Amino acid sequence: MIEVELKLECETSDLGLLVDDGTIMAADGWTRRQLRATYFDTAERRLAGEGFVLRVRSEDGRFVQTVKAASGPSTGLFARGEWEKPLNDERLSLTEDAGPLISLFGPDVLDRIRPLFTTDVTRQIARCDVDDARIEIAADHGTVLSGERRLPLCEIELELVEGEPAALFTLARRLAERCNVRLGVESKSDRGFRLIDHKLEGAIRAEPIRLSRDMAPNDAFATIAASCLRIYRLNESRFLAQGGVDHVHQARIALRRLRSAFWIFSPLLRSDATGTQLADDLRWLTAQWSDLRQIDVLLPRLDEGDRIRLTALRADAAASLRSVLDDRRARLLPLRLVEWLTVGDWRTDAAGSTSEAIALFAAERLDKLRRRIKRHSKGLAKLAPEDLHRLRKDGKKLRYASEFFVALYPGRKARTRMEDMLAALEDIQDLLGALNDESDAKALAERWDIAWTDVVRSPDWRRKKLSKARKAIARLLDTKRFWRAAD
Repeated sequence: MIEVELKLECETSDLGLLVDDGTIMAADGWTRRQLRATYFDTAERRLAGEGFVLRVRSEDGRFVQTVKAASGPSTGLFARGEWEKPLNDERLSLTEDAGPLISLFGPDVLDRIRPLFTTDVTRQIARCDVDDARIEIAADHGTVLSGERRLPLCEIELELVEGEPAALFTLARRLAERCNVRLGVESKSDRGFRLIDHKLEGAIRAEPIRLSRDMAPNDAFATIAASCLRIYRLNESRFLAQGGVDHVHQARIALRRLRSAFWIFSPLLRSDATGTQLADDLRWLTAQWSDLRQIDVLLPRLDEGDRIRLTALRADAAASLRSVLDDRRARLLPLRLVEWLTVGDWRTDAAGSTSEAIALFAAERLDKLRRRIKRHSKGLAKLAPEDLHRLRKDGKKLRYASEFFVALYPGRKARTRMEDMLAALEDIQDLLGALNDESDAKALAERWDIAWTDVVRSPDWRRKKLSKARKAIARLLDTKRFWRAAD
């Protein structure tokens, strides 16, 4: 059985609005259930590492064991294989009729499976018809528990009972008109693992991208874009709850990676008007985070008096950003992106669905970025700040593209070359980033009424940075291309 559902995050008050709003539901009405589920794995997460979730759920004295298999990290829309088996009690029954675990894992793994955490959820369920599709809505409110640790959860799951997945997005937009919902990117098991790993507050960095050489370019783009969007939403949620410096930084990186993916795959998307609009909206969203990031970069360089005053301005900037992120345009953009990635016209466009090997496509795009860096770095010492900024963006694109595509080029030689190239790119980004921050410092100091002398660097500092950047670029261009390792 394949389960297709769209997950939305919300506040408890939003669930009340949803349940009370009779315009959303058909006449089926709501039913209430109390669900308690225990999740199992080995201590080192062997099942999760292979994309499986194993749980036993109890409801009204009945027990059901469920195995779920995901194709990879999900962003809102979850399409998962699912195997269910009734049980007499809470004890696992890992037999041949319990899904694929028996055939995939040996006794050395299965014998070490143990309970890790539980969820205790009040679920309200209703069904409605949308665009000739039947959808089940589950409004969940409860807690993830592990020992003395607790993590609240509040979410809406839209599960496709019959019909086309596009109907899920139609209903999600209707809900977004009435409630402050956001795209959800974490399953309950994701939350449980985060709880037991004590990872409730920190920023989330980019994940490895799982591509295979038999993918068509459009499938590779959808996988990459979904991963970037997932990381953005995780950091956006943490920023809204905590407002940390690292949350801002990683959210902006996730958006830049996503925008770079649009550029890298632009040959597939040129004729897609929706994709062009989404790219513009991503540029707008990225800009909304800029003020806060600029303050965070400048703060450590100030004396105590200016730092105290700018910290107060940071609080205002954070409040302003939260207001933007709560607005409908920002809330719906991730949902619109997932809809377009899933059922957009570009998916069936001849240019995007070609069987051209993704490794060849990737190599051509990586070569182009490398040539851009070589061309734009000529006469480095005399480049204007805007030209240095363009060169820095080229370096970021090449770095992100390398991280996106590295799985397509296995082998020790390719890996060594990539590590050498990424080390050079990291140095280039750090050096040109410092120069870019310096070129912005005067304008920022004037904007926030800070003495320019408090943030200015010496001319010798700039010359040294440029000299190091020139050497790093030379090192990059001397490094053999990892995507040509087999040549």
